[in-house]
Order: sequence, then C-alpha cells, then structure tokens
Amino acid sequence: MRDEMDGRIWVEHHHDFSEAIHRALAPVRAAFDSLHRIQFDAPWKKKSSC
Repeated sequence: MRDEMDGRIWVEHHHDFSEAIHRALAPVRAAFDSLHRIQFDAPWKKKSSC
C-alpha cells in the first residue's frame, strides 16, 4: 500500500521536482560557464580592429 502511494506521488510530482532542481542549479551552471570562458580565453585568437 505504501509503495503504491509513493509511486503515485512520484508520478504526479517528479516533473515539478526536476524543474525545482534545475532552477536551483541554474546560477551554478552560469558561474561555471563564465569561469570556463575566462579560463579558456585565447587572446591571440582575437581579431584586432587595426
């Protein structure tokens, strides 16, 4: 009986749970993306405007 109730609750709410995790971790991902751009920036590949 308990497994049936847990399974039904999971089916009804797993999308909301996944979205909440996604929203919570989005700033962390943005920070890592920014650090990645900074670390792997190749100034010698930039085109000069001269």
